[in-house]
Amino acid sequence: MTKPKSGHFGDARTRFFYELTPDRILSAVEAWDFVATGRCLALASMENRVYQVEVELDSCGSRAIEVTGRVARPGQYFLCEKVQTLSDAIAAAGGPTEPADRHRAVLTRGGQPYHLDYEMAVTTGDGTLGVLLEPGDILHFRDLAERVIYVFGEVQRQGTYTIPAQGLTILGALGVAQGLDTVTAKHTGIYLMRRNEGGFVGYKLSLAELLEGPEIPMIAEDRLFVTLTPLDRWDRWWKKALPFTTVRTDVNVGGD
Repeated sequence: MTKPKSGHFGDARTRFFYELTPDRILSAVEAWDFVATGRCLALASMENRVYQVEVELDSCGSRAIEVTGRVARPGQYFLCEKVQTLSDAIAAAGGPTEPADRHRAVLTRGGQPYHLDYEMAVTTGDGTLGVLLEPGDILHFRDLAERVIYVFGEVQRQGTYTIPAQGLTILGALGVAQGLDTVTAKHTGIYLMRRNEGGFVGYKLSLAELLEGPEIPMIAEDRLFVTLTPLDRWDRWWKKALPFTTVRTDVNVGGD
């Protein structure tokens, strides 16, 4: 019987029992990438080829989330028995540290940022911290003096990024996000959303304009969104997710 390949899934205290034929055992093991640490006993004759496999799960190696910024133990965590909710992830990361902005944490899910007032959630017990996490979620606790921007849509790495002391341009932000998705990104469909007194103003840009024109600095709370290639899918998503007051094709290089 071929030895199953190594992998990780589930919690170390969880055990599963199977009574399958050898070919089904192997397909199940390989599909779920289990680590078998138990025993394999023949329940019938070798001609029948029926086995019982006891599998003890070692640790999690999938369904990852990240906790970043001003926490005691920033890093990658896995959605297992001990980490399921926002509260679990924050506890696993050791909680926010000084000088974290406890009122302006950010949960990024599917490229969409959601603001989290951690201090209020702890004080009021309103249930916010009980929200279930999903694979790919990124929870960020910013510094009190930190200026952040958001990059999402068809880029290689969506998320919340800090503007360094020397500043950050739109091209620089796309670089931090590891560039456009070479298959799905629409090079003429890059949108900068910038807050003003009346809400958000959207500036439509193209990659060619960014490469050929002057550098455009980003300012705190800017949103940079790269659209899908099919325009109709983009239009439907845009209307639901990012309503704003006006759309313009010019952007002030000075950031005003």
